[in-house]
Amino acid sequence: MLESLLMDIEYTKERNMTKVKICGLYRDDDIDYVNEVLPDYIGFVIYYPKSHRSIDLFEAKRLKEKN
Repeated sequence: MLESLLMDIEYTKERNMTKVKICGLYRDDDIDYVNEVLPDYIGFVIYYPKSHRSIDLFEAKRLKEKN
């Protein structure tokens, strides 16, 4: 019974945790940083020329593989 209660508490705590996403990665240094701080999610701006962070799909794949 106690074990089940503890599992429920852990599940509840995990569900209520804030998740962190770092988006707009476009440099190798950005990937080095996210590998250091380990956010829950990362993101890229793909094919959006109005943004200086815009990259193509091949560059996004290369950066993701570095992660």
